[in-house]
Amino acid sequence: MSSDATPEQIAAIKGFWDKNTHLLLSAGAGSGKTFTLIQSVSYGIRKGYAESDIFLITFTRKAAAEMRERLKKNGISTGFAGTIHSLAYKIIRESNPGKKYQIITNPETIFKQLIMEKFSRFSHIPPEYILRALDDVNAHSFLQEYQFHKEKNNALDFEDMVSLVAQMDSSLLKDYQNKIIFIDEYQDTSPDQVAMLKKLNPRKLFAVGDAKQSIYQFRGANLENFFRFNQEFPNSGRLKLTANFRSQKRIVSFANAFIKRSSSADKIRLVATKKKLEKPVIFHSNTSALQENIRMMLGNGTTRTASSTLPATILVRTNYLVKSIETRIREKKLENRFSVMTIHKAKGLEFDHVILFGVSPQFFPHPNGYPEEEDRIFYVAVTRAKEHLEMYAWPDENGKESRFLPVITRFARNQYLSHTTDKKGK
Repeated sequence: MSSDATPEQIAAIKGFWDKNTHLLLSAGAGSGKTFTLIQSVSYGIRKGYAESDIFLITFTRKAAAEMRERLKKNGISTGFAGTIHSLAYKIIRESNPGKKYQIITNPETIFKQLIMEKFSRFSHIPPEYILRALDDVNAHSFLQEYQFHKEKNNALDFEDMVSLVAQMDSSLLKDYQNKIIFIDEYQDTSPDQVAMLKKLNPRKLFAVGDAKQSIYQFRGANLENFFRFNQEFPNSGRLKLTANFRSQKRIVSFANAFIKRSSSADKIRLVATKKKLEKPVIFHSNTSALQENIRMMLGNGTTRTASSTLPATILVRTNYLVKSIETRIREKKLENRFSVMTIHKAKGLEFDHVILFGVSPQFFPHPNGYPEEEDRIFYVAVTRAKEHLEMYAWPDENGKESRFLPVITRFARNQYLSHTTDKKGK
């Protein structure tokens, strides 16, 4: 076992094999969860468990690639290491060797096509929010059309694959049952994914997750799976990782203070291991005009302190904002030292300097979002920052401000921007 492991990490690395059949590890942001998981795999192999009996499951291809790379560096070759959807597809192919499927990797693309062809009256609704925005009758009709599209094209989306495995006869799953399964991001599992795990009947199950970072409810994730782990998988234990090795102390304190107000999050607080640097800063704009706020944000280097010397990553709530900012950068031929991405894309990543742009009722929290999930998305955004965090907020055209602002203004340094003049606040 690595000598770098902390007492919390050692308890998880060894405890899974020595004490419990199953384990749920609540791993806070920046707490070294992947390191802990890999070290636990290595520890189990040294105890005599076969590499071929160990499965590692993630939820994104990027995370799966990182996991495989870390295993390779440790000289480990497990029976499976990949996404839960790739495992489901592998099982489906082997149980139906002569059948070929078209795989839908992005249902929103099909949703957009259906909206244009059959539901044009709802064209103002972004495809990813269409089902949430429709009433029951229209949502049912929309889902029927989506199902017809899949049947006509012999197509499966990711959740179809998981559901098929969950419903399979156990006799078709013998090669995949009674394995030792490690699964990451358990807070974002759907009911079907948990049903698939139960159908695989693992000999041992190590689930890692963080209730405060559950941000995929719009794709079917159910946070209750996280809290019901001990009921779903009896003879299981719970441990936690609280030490944050990523962010400076004032960012950790800010993140703790923000998420404390959300009733859906667990009560585990992050513990900072890095020294204090400058406080997170919130820039308040007095205009609701998006283009003006983008202009001020991109040209705001003179009001920053030490953070202005670091490469900045701009995080936003929606793809619309990504496109708007990138268009402005291209049109003005600005020297692009910024990268721009949605908060969902930034999940699992970390950056020296984060600019969180768009704290406004128009964008964040998202007007069509689930309120408590929007809290968690904000928490994910701020915990990407290692050294410096700045945020940009503005009211809507009626003067209404984001409901996030009261807690932000209390725990961050406030500065005020005007589209005619800039003035510093305290």
